[in-house]
Amino acid sequence: MITTETQIKKWTKENLLEELKKRSQPGNSIRFDPLRKNTSFEDAVYEEFGSWKRAIEEAGLHPKTKLINYWTPDEVIKRLKMIAERGEQMNTLALEVNHPRLWNAARRLFNNIESAVQAAGYEYDSVKKRLSWDEDEIRNKIREMYEKGDDITQISMMKKDSKLLAAGQKFYGSWSRAVEKAGIDYAKAKQRHREHKNNEKAEKREKFREVYFMQGGRLIRLDK
Repeated sequence: MITTETQIKKWTKENLLEELKKRSQPGNSIRFDPLRKNTSFEDAVYEEFGSWKRAIEEAGLHPKTKLINYWTPDEVIKRLKMIAERGEQMNTLALEVNHPRLWNAARRLFNNIESAVQAAGYEYDSVKKRLSWDEDEIRNKIREMYEKGDDITQISMMKKDSKLLAAGQKFYGSWSRAVEKAGIDYAKAKQRHREHKNNEKAEKREKFREVYFMQGGRLIRLDK
């Protein structure tokens, strides 16, 4: 039996994941139904995980677990406001990458993302930020970072420049392909990543040796 929303006064990450697992069982459904008056479960999922996809992944469910969706214009507006309140970007690229189902619904119900954002009460020009990426700009930026000696592997770009990473993935299908299109051998970029990691480890070992030393089989901390 699925736990009803009125039975749970306060949603936590743990009971949200448990509820998702229960709703994924045969005969049940993971419902996203904004037509109901009480949507505390759906709201809590977005608040805790940011998206259904991430929640499903953390619950250990199959990524293609079917969701029953009843998108309406009001629900699109509601989700956009939630994203804005969390300080996330709401341009077309960011929504397509991070919230693809909302992105699809907004385009279907409002014809385009700009109209949906404006319906939610925001000026699109003030939230679009890096909407105007083009292929030359992406390639030039990648080459510039590489020539400076930066680590431009995907894992590093997630922290260094997630907007450039998302743009490269959108235009070329994958980050490694974007790097190759910039005229850089991605295998060499990965080698540089390993070198950076090895240097970081060496620096940590050196700092450790500056603070500790072995004496009589014991680790001794040097006085500062």
